[in-house]
Amino acid sequence: MKRRLAVSLLVLVPALVAVVGFAADSGWLSLNQPRGAMPIEGGSASEPSTGGFSSKNVEYKGFLAFEEGGGLPVDPAVPLNPEILTATGANIRGDYLYLTSWKNISIYNISKPLQPRLTATLPIGFKFENENVATNGKILLFSESLPGDALHVYDVSDKTQISEMATVEGAGDHTTTCIMDCKWAYGSDGSITDLRDPKNPKLMTQDWHEITGLNEDGAHDVDEYKPGFLVTSPISDSFQILDVREPLKPKVVARGKHPQPDDFLFHSGTWPREGQDKFVVMQGEKNFRT
Repeated sequence: MKRRLAVSLLVLVPALVAVVGFAADSGWLSLNQPRGAMPIEGGSASEPSTGGFSSKNVEYKGFLAFEEGGGLPVDPAVPLNPEILTATGANIRGDYLYLTSWKNISIYNISKPLQPRLTATLPIGFKFENENVATNGKILLFSESLPGDALHVYDVSDKTQISEMATVEGAGDHTTTCIMDCKWAYGSDGSITDLRDPKNPKLMTQDWHEITGLNEDGAHDVDEYKPGFLVTSPISDSFQILDVREPLKPKVVARGKHPQPDDFLFHSGTWPREGQDKFVVMQGEKNFRT
């Protein structure tokens, strides 16, 4: 049974970060939070940035200007960004950045990082929200949870022209992630989509939430940190490390405690260096409290 993440208007603290260590435990990995690792507001407000938080090893250069609202462009010669403050996610593959918003899909050539060049834009009308931009540089997924309920598959192999290949009704999870070079996709609400033929994708009947025992609150996102292995970002449950090399038979290989299940949600997580790092890194969303 697919569980849908409710969309609410919230005031959020940006970039709450949990760092989680791991240790061997009876054939499983037992993921534990190091003391003092959760939660923190990352970085320093005094470092140059767009006004949020940034760490000292990040050098702020500028940002792309929007059509409306001004802003300091990186290069005045670069065309204005067409997203008008509705951009929700981006993904980099090679020399290209893929950006999605509530109204467009755009591709930028970033071979010269400080001189990004817009190569293609496709207006898509209003679609919400696609925070996780899933692409392998050949196809791109847009997960529409409002106003419809569909997963849209786009051909982005030609960086100067974006075209829709297929639509999968009923697969419009809040976020959707490519796995194994976009041969399959996992949605945050439990959906599994077969993309081996991207022109004819299929929504499967299996629900990865049910198979892995995730609680009824579900997840906000999943991340493939190396081919066939995922970090899940649940709303209130323990996060999971999943082996999805058999996509219809996901296996839980580790769980990590949710330190504050009633106070914030895991937004997105990853295991750096393809799972070789000492820590899993999680981001969260938290309401301001008065």
